[in-house]
Amino acid sequence: MRPAIVHIPSAVDKIQAQRAGNDVFITLTVPDKNLDNSMPVDIGRIEVYGYTGVTPPPRAQWVELGELITKVPVQPPPSPDAPSTAVVDLTAAKPAAVVTVHDRLSAASLVQGRTAVAPPPRRAQPPVTPVAVTTTPQVLRRFYMAIAFSARGRPSPPGANA
Repeated sequence: MRPAIVHIPSAVDKIQAQRAGNDVFITLTVPDKNLDNSMPVDIGRIEVYGYTGVTPPPRAQWVELGELITKVPVQPPPSPDAPSTAVVDLTAAKPAAVVTVHDRLSAASLVQGRTAVAPPPRRAQPPVTPVAVTTTPQVLRRFYMAIAFSARGRPSPPGANA
């Protein structure tokens, strides 16, 4: 007996953000294949996250550190066994479609987000003498990432930041 095939959608690699005042428009392309390049893609939704900081969070920690902006439902491709009268969700995006979502910035969304906690050192390090650094203050920026999920809720790998 063979193990079940587990399909995971490809990462959302095409994403960009455009700010106009307090509005940010995030444009992304819905993946059209699975991580193993098999088709049709097994995708149920895309979650878009935002994060404010000097740098984006580590790729593996976006879900825990970022703020969920929206969920985009994705219409899976019809199965070959589906009747031609199957119900189609016209509000859902299709694979390979370009989708734009909106993030309305507020004062709370422009504050430094939670930061990743570094693991404790394995052994004691000798004390380090601090050095005074005279640089300009670092500017906070707003970052975005989208993660695709299969119909069964399996996440894609983290994709590109915008």
